[in-house]
Amino acid sequence: MESSQSSVSTESKSIAIEGLRKLRTGAIIFIVATLLVGATLIVAISAILATAFAEGETGVLMGLTTVLGLAIVGFILNLVGLFGFMIPGVSKLVKWNEKFSTSSKLLKIGYGGGIVLLLIAIIIILAGAFALNPGIILGGLALAVIGGIVLFIGYIGLIILSFKLNDIFKVTSLMVAGILFVIGIFVGILQFVAWILMFVGLGSAIEKLESGSV
Repeated sequence: MESSQSSVSTESKSIAIEGLRKLRTGAIIFIVATLLVGATLIVAISAILATAFAEGETGVLMGLTTVLGLAIVGFILNLVGLFGFMIPGVSKLVKWNEKFSTSSKLLKIGYGGGIVLLLIAIIIILAGAFALNPGIILGGLALAVIGGIVLFIGYIGLIILSFKLNDIFKVTSLMVAGILFVIGIFVGILQFVAWILMFVGLGSAIEKLESGSV
């Protein structure tokens, strides 16, 4: 009986460690994606300034092309980080501890549903633009707003996840990451710092789990 319980405990710990490692990889991807967002904004501002000071159509077009390219890469990285690592990672943690179930559900519903709605909204807006129909464009914009609200639900799930990780593993950097994610709603750059702290904190959580202190 003791051998059976030990086997289950070891398997459960392995699942939790795998989940934490997936979350940590996801954090790295979001760090890179956040840097790309910053680069995109810088290039976009440069393109706007180039237009304002009439530095030539070629320079402006190159700037806009770069913005589009960076935006696409950033979007793909976010999708990979979210659906390839963050959501699967939390799902594994749920198998280890059901206290992660709320954040898991919010991440899946919020980010999954929000991204689908935004993609549909983009298609509708483009269709309206080609058809020169303001009504269709407004409908697409309205759907985009709804998609943004649903995405925010996923973001709340991320905040809850940060605090829940701290509650269980007692890693201060995870708690600080959660606080910065909250403040990051108003000061976006703090989300970048939060992801770095999340990455560091998850490393400490893995060490605690492997050493048996949790």
